[in-house]
Amino acid sequence: MTYRLPLILGLLVLAGCSDQSSKTSSEQAVAYMVFGLEEGTVVPVGLEGDPPTFHQTSTKPLTYVAEKQPAKITITITQNDDCNYAIDFVARETMQFSLDFSKLSSVGIVEQDLGMGAAPKHGTTLAGARMTCNNDEHSLCEMFQKTESWPYRLEDKDPGRLPGMVTYFRTNFCKGQPG
Repeated sequence: MTYRLPLILGLLVLAGCSDQSSKTSSEQAVAYMVFGLEEGTVVPVGLEGDPPTFHQTSTKPLTYVAEKQPAKITITITQNDDCNYAIDFVARETMQFSLDFSKLSSVGIVEQDLGMGAAPKHGTTLAGARMTCNNDEHSLCEMFQKTESWPYRLEDKDPGRLPGMVTYFRTNFCKGQPG
């Protein structure tokens, strides 16, 4: 009898701490899977003082902005259908591309050294996804087609959440046809 109240309180606390992905939109899931991006993600740059932090400024289309003069990064994700998403990645230049997740089989984080100076130390592998670029001055589409890897993953707070987010996305939004 004396254990009943603590048990009930413990279950209520656990229910309140359940997986937050149930409140995540498909665009937010894509932002996290591809970029490690969510509200409060820090931009790993060499500016003095506090680094810029991403803040969501719009839900449709999903837009995140990080700004600290002289740097500003905007990432916009628009859902075309359950499995296809248009992405605008604007830093010094604009990169526009689409990702088709209908045959997505796995997502992972890889360490990388691209020899590009300020490039992030992590990338994202998106096995089975297909990328189409609207402009490809940096040959990112060609690189993606060879490696199934996107080179700009931010330092997300808890990379251990990635497998659960992929499962959530595939279960709730893009059931697709893996393989």
